[in-house]
Amino acid sequence: MDPSKEEVLRDIRDAPEVIRSAVYGGVSGGRLGVAEFEVFDGLILRQTFAHVMSPYLMAFVEPDPPSNPHPGPWRAVSGGNHFDVHIEIALAERASPANFDRINTIWWTLSLLRIITGVPLVLPVLSDTPFAEARCCEHVPQFWPVEMSHPRFGPEVADVVIGSESLRSVRTLFSPGAALMEIEHFNRAYQTMDSASLAHSSGAGMVMMWAALETLFRPGQHQITKRLSKSIATHIEEPGGRREALQQDVAKLYELRGTSVHNSEAATEAALVQTASLARRAFILCMERGAIPDCDALLLRWSAEHPKNQSA
Repeated sequence: MDPSKEEVLRDIRDAPEVIRSAVYGGVSGGRLGVAEFEVFDGLILRQTFAHVMSPYLMAFVEPDPPSNPHPGPWRAVSGGNHFDVHIEIALAERASPANFDRINTIWWTLSLLRIITGVPLVLPVLSDTPFAEARCCEHVPQFWPVEMSHPRFGPEVADVVIGSESLRSVRTLFSPGAALMEIEHFNRAYQTMDSASLAHSSGAGMVMMWAALETLFRPGQHQITKRLSKSIATHIEEPGGRREALQQDVAKLYELRGTSVHNSEAATEAALVQTASLARRAFILCMERGAIPDCDALLLRWSAEHPKNQSA
C-alpha cells in the first residue's frame, strides 16, 4: 500500500464512526455474477449501484476572515473524477474475520478479488451507509475517499462479471492468506504487487511487480536473474519441459524489467500482462499452500530435477 493511501486509511481507521459501526466499501471496475456472496460471517459481497463523483467547484470571492467559507457565487466546472460502483463489500458491526483492523479487512477482500480475477478493481470510497440506502436515509452519509485514481494498465474490458468460482476462491484464500500477511516480507511483497496497477506509468508498474517478486523470493545479490527465474519456475511448475520453458520466459521478462529501470522505457502491454500473470500465480500458490517460498530450497530442487539444464 503506498504511503498516501496508508495515511488515508490510518485516518479512517481512527474515525469513531468506523470503529463502532458497519463499514461499506464501494468497488468499481467489475460486477458480481450473483446478487450476494458471504465470505465470512459478517463479511458480504453484494451487487449495488452508485455513481460516485467529485466535481470541481469554483469560488470567486476571497473569504474574510480566511477561516470562513468562500462567499457565493460558486460554480461547478468540468473535470473532477467519477466512478460507477457495482460491488459493495459490507462489513457488519463488530465483525472481525481476520487479524486485520476493520478497514484493512475491506482492503484484504478487495485485494483477493484483484489477484484472483486479474481485474484492476478499485475502491474509490468507503461509506458508513449501504450505497443502496444512501439516497433515502435520514442521516447524511459519510464517505471517505480511498483509491481515487483509475488504473494505469490492466484489462480494458469494463465491468467484468466476477463469477461464483472466483468468489469461492476469495473465501478459500481469505484465512491462509491473512496468516501469511503476518510475515513481514510477504506482507511488503503482497502490498507492492497489489498497488502495481495504480502506478503512475506502465514502466513503474512493471518495476513494482518485479520488486514484489524479488521481495517474495529473496534471490540474493549475485546471479539474480538465474536464481530468481529458476526459483519462480520451480515454485510454479512441476518438473519437465513446461518448467524449463517458464524459466526462460521469466529470465526474459526480468531483463525487460531492467530496461524499464535503466533506460526508462515503457513496458509493453504483452510484458505487463505476462508479468502480472506470473506474480498472481506465485502469490496465489503461496496462499493455497499456506507457505512462503524458500529460494535456496527451490534451487536445490531445480538442480535435482533438471540435471541437464544447469547453465540456463
